[in-house]
Amino acid sequence: MRFFILFLLMMHFSGNLTAFTLLSSDPAWNEDELVIQVNNSGCPVDLMIYIGSALDVWNSVSTAKLKLSAVESSTYTIANAQSFSYPNVPVIGCDSSFSSTDTTVGSGLYDYSSGASYGYVRINSSGGTGDIGNYGDITIKYILAHEIGHMLNLGHSSDPSALMYYSFSTLEDVSLSLDDIRGYTYLYPKSELDGDYFLGCGLVKASPSNTMPILFLLILLLPLTLIYSLRIKDKFLKKQKILSKFQSL
Repeated sequence: MRFFILFLLMMHFSGNLTAFTLLSSDPAWNEDELVIQVNNSGCPVDLMIYIGSALDVWNSVSTAKLKLSAVESSTYTIANAQSFSYPNVPVIGCDSSFSSTDTTVGSGLYDYSSGASYGYVRINSSGGTGDIGNYGDITIKYILAHEIGHMLNLGHSSDPSALMYYSFSTLEDVSLSLDDIRGYTYLYPKSELDGDYFLGCGLVKASPSNTMPILFLLILLLPLTLIYSLRIKDKFLKKQKILSKFQSL
């Protein structure tokens, strides 16, 4: 009975193990290394100072195959990136077209069209309320890491401890929660067993499903179920043996 109750509890809570969302159910960046083009033109801060540490946050996920790097370039503009002019080239740059009263500090986007991925992060350089120059180092790093998450196709998480949570009002440091790691690994799984699409994850490209945690729990509980069944059978046989002894007296 205790085992059965524990089993029911685990099944109940297994459906809520993930809080991350995706911006798109389409395929994500199909790369092992993604080189981000950073255009510093018109920026009140040097984005390259913060980009490296923001990328390190995502590169620290050992269960994901994708590795991120950045180069400074004036060739790629945020305006053209917004019009989807750069297939398979992610771009980060400052944008002065934000309203002066807009409190948005940055926005990231991912899209997939005609077999190509598109993504960019636009940073507020309007000189107004949301201008990136109004913020300190840790907030700038957080904003870049968060918006890069969007550019990688991650949506907002409902987990308040997640980097991809919609608000940073309680921000203390810039790090990934378990939910962030799950989301990033879901999009860019490392096939550790090379071709084993079950144990090594393979290339999962559909929208998240809560059936996977249940499946893994069932696999983990199978040996326990067998052991429990054998114990019940053993107790039954012992009782039968005792009864047969009494009946023979």
